[in-house]
Amino acid sequence: MRNTLPSARLRGLRSSVFLLIFSGCCNYAGAAEMTLRGLSHASWTERDGAPHGIHALAQTTDGYLWIGTSAGLFRFDGTRFSSFSPPPGSPQFKSLDVYVLSADTGNGLWIGFRVGGISCLKQGRLTNYDEHDGLPAETVEQVLAQPDGAVWAVSGGELMKLTGSHWEDTRSRLGLGDARVECIFFDSGGRPLDRRR
Repeated sequence: MRNTLPSARLRGLRSSVFLLIFSGCCNYAGAAEMTLRGLSHASWTERDGAPHGIHALAQTTDGYLWIGTSAGLFRFDGTRFSSFSPPPGSPQFKSLDVYVLSADTGNGLWIGFRVGGISCLKQGRLTNYDEHDGLPAETVEQVLAQPDGAVWAVSGGELMKLTGSHWEDTRSRLGLGDARVECIFFDSGGRPLDRRR
């Protein structure tokens, strides 16, 4: 059964995000002072259960906000923060030091770790990838799940793409030789644009 956020909580999150964007636009455009009556604002600190040591944020299509920290993975439902661990008896995370997150269009969450390795959490099932699946045994600096289903990662200076259940270094195929890749972006046509040293 798929979990969804209650609509009131989702509206609250959207209102907060809208407020931040709206405020920034007004300041940038030099607009006249406006009243913000009717909009709500909320903030959370460690006293409210917010985790510390945050490295990454991602929101899955079910509305949950996922938070990657040096102490593990957390989920925020609009009101409460809860530490997330896979259920007993299923594969477990290989590390608690979550460094990057990326949500895909199928409600999956891709999790990259500082000590190496990537996990995918989808429909309550965890799949782990490591050097045995072609990943470098180094910090995962970036994971990007594309709308077409492709998943890319930058780790150890290599530009990795998931093909089936194996990760392959695509630098040679893309004409990058052995250049060290720091991060990747995609153009409007879905083609990778790299940033290298």
